[in-house]
Amino acid sequence: MVREVGYYLPDVNEEVVNHIKPIILNDLIAVQLRATKNFVDTYGIKRLAGEEWLITNKNSSFHL
Repeated sequence: MVREVGYYLPDVNEEVVNHIKPIILNDLIAVQLRATKNFVDTYGIKRLAGEEWLITNKNSSFHL
């Protein structure tokens, strides 16, 4: 997954499988998430299975 903004030219050995539109976060829109298993998220925070948290525009301007 490419997370940088801008153009991307796939390598010869890469295949574009899907384009995902991000959820744009602002003062009125946030995303509530729940972990199904233990992992470390994009922001470097360890999440435990069953844990819930909120992603707001203070974390990022968009979420994939």
